[in-house]
Amino acid sequence: MSGKVLIEVEDHIGIVTIFRPEKHNAFDQSIRVGLADALEALASARDVRAIVITGHGKHFSVGGDIAAFVEPAGEELDAILDAAHRCIRAVRYADKPVIAAVEGAAAGGAAGLILACDAIVVARDAKIAFPFLKIGLVPDWGCVPLLRAKVGEGAAKKLLLSAAAISAEQAIDIGVADELAESGATLSKARQLAQTWASFPGMAWQRTKAMINAEAATLDEALVLESEHQAACFHSKAFKTALQKFLIKE
Repeated sequence: MSGKVLIEVEDHIGIVTIFRPEKHNAFDQSIRVGLADALEALASARDVRAIVITGHGKHFSVGGDIAAFVEPAGEELDAILDAAHRCIRAVRYADKPVIAAVEGAAAGGAAGLILACDAIVVARDAKIAFPFLKIGLVPDWGCVPLLRAKVGEGAAKKLLLSAAAISAEQAIDIGVADELAESGATLSKARQLAQTWASFPGMAWQRTKAMINAEAATLDEALVLESEHQAACFHSKAFKTALQKFLIKE
C-alpha cells in the first residue's frame, strides 16, 4: 500500500486513513492507487466486517492535487480515472458497510468518494465542495450519479452547476450527509456506526445494500430482485439464528 494511505484493523473494523496532511490530504496518483488497493483488500477480507474511511489531521481531503494536474497526458489521465473508478467501485460494491468520517474539507474527488459510502459522518465545521466547474472540469469520481441518487436530480444539478460548497448542517438537511458529530469526534462516531451495522446478520445486510444500490429500470424489476435476495436470506442459517434471538427479546 502507499505510505500516504494507512490501514488499521481493529475489532473487525478496517480503518483507511488518507495521510498527506502537509497538502490537506490532496490526492496524488499514489494516494488514488493506494486507496484503491486498500479498499479492494478490505472489501475482500473475510475478517473485516465494516470499513471506515477518514483523513489524517484537520481535513478529510481537498480532492485532486491541482498543482500536479496541470497538463496530464491522455495516458496519465486514463490512469488517474482508472484509479478513481476502482475506489468508487470498491466502496459501492463492497458486501459490507463502508462509512466516511469527515473532518474539515471533502472537496472534488473526495466528495465523490464519500458519496459512494453507505453513510457519511460529518463534523460540525466540515465543508463538502464540488468545485469542478471552477477549474473547467466535469464532476468525476462518480459525483453525478451518486449525488443524484442521494438528493435527487434538482438538488444535484443545483450543487454541481453552481460549483457549490455546503456546510455540515446543510449537508445533513438536504441528505448529502447522514450523521453530525462534534469536531474531532467523527472517527469515533463512524466506528460506533460500523460496529452496529457489522453486528447485523451479514447476508441480510449485504443483500439489502445490493438492492438499494441496484438501478432497476422498473418497479417489477426491483420486485424480482427483492424476491431473489429475500429467498436467499429466508433459507439461511443466519436468519434462523437472528429470528430466535429476536423472539427471546420479545
